[in-house]
Amino acid sequence: MVKKIITILLVIIVGLGFLLQIDDELSEESKGLINRLEQTPLSEAYLFLLGINANKDQDPIQVGRELLAEIRKSELDESYEIEYFQGLKVERPEPFFCQFSRPECLSGIFATKLDSNAFLEGYSTLIERTDRFLNYTEYTTLTQPSINEYIPPFELLFVAQRLMIIKAISLHQKGDSTSAMNLLSNNLSRVRQSMALQDNLIGKLVLLNTAADLVEVMSVIASQTSLDVAGIPKLTAQERSFHIIAAREFGLPYHYFKSLDRSPDLFQKEGNVPGWVTRIFFKPNMSINALTPIYLQMEQLSKMTAPEFAESIRTSPSHDTSTSKFRNYMGDNLNISNPDFRPYIARTFDFDIRVAIFNQRHVLKRPLEKMKNPYFGNETPKQVDGKLCFDGPMKDEKLFRCLTVNL
Repeated sequence: MVKKIITILLVIIVGLGFLLQIDDELSEESKGLINRLEQTPLSEAYLFLLGINANKDQDPIQVGRELLAEIRKSELDESYEIEYFQGLKVERPEPFFCQFSRPECLSGIFATKLDSNAFLEGYSTLIERTDRFLNYTEYTTLTQPSINEYIPPFELLFVAQRLMIIKAISLHQKGDSTSAMNLLSNNLSRVRQSMALQDNLIGKLVLLNTAADLVEVMSVIASQTSLDVAGIPKLTAQERSFHIIAAREFGLPYHYFKSLDRSPDLFQKEGNVPGWVTRIFFKPNMSINALTPIYLQMEQLSKMTAPEFAESIRTSPSHDTSTSKFRNYMGDNLNISNPDFRPYIARTFDFDIRVAIFNQRHVLKRPLEKMKNPYFGNETPKQVDGKLCFDGPMKDEKLFRCLTVNL
């Protein structure tokens, strides 16, 4: 009788162990997201940005190609160390790189008198290369999304545009405000065009922040002159789009969870646990499927109107990414730190708020009590430190919903 009970228990344990090896199929939504990442064989724009800080006598595209080869070796072997060159060094003139959200920042820059031609001469290589990059009409990241992914030096694009802002302010100080506004307006259009091509979240945000700075300086110049100012269009669907960005962000947990399948290191680094044991506690597809709605929401929110987005923030609960604590105990625990992309989406809507204030103040010449907040309709903007600010559905630490109109 005892042997029979033991035999039955063994059969149950073996059967249970077998059943716990079974993972779910990837959902159609998960497959759809990852299928967006089919890479193009070449993106000259990506290679150029990858090598943009090459030495002055080097071709950025060739350097980018060589660096990409190094990156791909590291993707195949985590222990491989990328042989990275030390090329063009860009020393930032720190007083001109303060945050425009600080009241003293813009006033300090506008109060500084300088010979912009002599000042910018030391940055000619970076400026020329950035100008060339902004002429590209394509951009595709050629690396695989991962925790250790090599990010191109997007910050150099910001640096170059801040230098162009300094040039515009210098022109304005010399009495040529028309040329200053034309320079800023032209750069704003090109930065936005480049932003529309971005498939990398960091790149998107860097270019969006740069565009916001350009609008801020245009507003100050408009406030100090009697120029007829042209309206600034709000972001287009393509400029706002997170279609590919959502897929790339999804690719990070996708590849990470796939790498953990039957991994002996699941419980500890350099572990030696049999794969069939780790599969009992971790199912990659279940974990991936649970996270998928977060990335689909990222894209859906970016397609909304401002009022729809505000209502969504007010009423929509966060996604439940739990799976099965019985079938996928480790996966359920790995999913507890879920990314929240809503603040990044909000920043695109908040940029349009800044544009709306610019147009109503400088183009339509509306009195404050007649102004409209794209989120909520009629609203008199708050006046803080020379800025006009509208309310919004999320925190605005970078003051995107504000516009400087008086230094």
